[in-house]
Amino acid sequence: MMKTLCVAALVLSLSSVCQPAPLACEKLLQPVDKAPDLTGNWRVIAMSSEICLWSLLMRYVLWPSVEVDITSTETPNTFIDNYKGKMVGTCFNESGDGFVYANSTSTGKCRRKTVSAEEMKEFETQAECLGWAKPQLFNSDYGETLNQV
Repeated sequence: MMKTLCVAALVLSLSSVCQPAPLACEKLLQPVDKAPDLTGNWRVIAMSSEICLWSLLMRYVLWPSVEVDITSTETPNTFIDNYKGKMVGTCFNESGDGFVYANSTSTGKCRRKTVSAEEMKEFETQAECLGWAKPQLFNSDYGETLNQV
């Protein structure tokens, strides 16, 4: 009986800690009013996905270093994306299909080389609110090999 009570208490305490607050989710999932300036060179730091296995595959098998160069087109909110990086020791340089930025939940922070612990926590909470897997960090090796791609 005592063992059952302890297990029940543990499960209840973990479930209350793991559930994001509804107000926090409501705030984090609101679309931004104005599209951020997406143009320029961006480093992919972490990812989350609806499919847990995909996030884990990226982190523990492929562990990529990825940079994305985004340029605008003449059509508003339409962009061209070019990727360069390395996965499993192999370099790549590929053009994306382009994309349209519309009604996104992205917040568009200023470009810099680091992300604060608070911003990563916000990203984790946002992924949790969406029911996605815990964000997985990418490789941060952006050395000479990547610059030569």
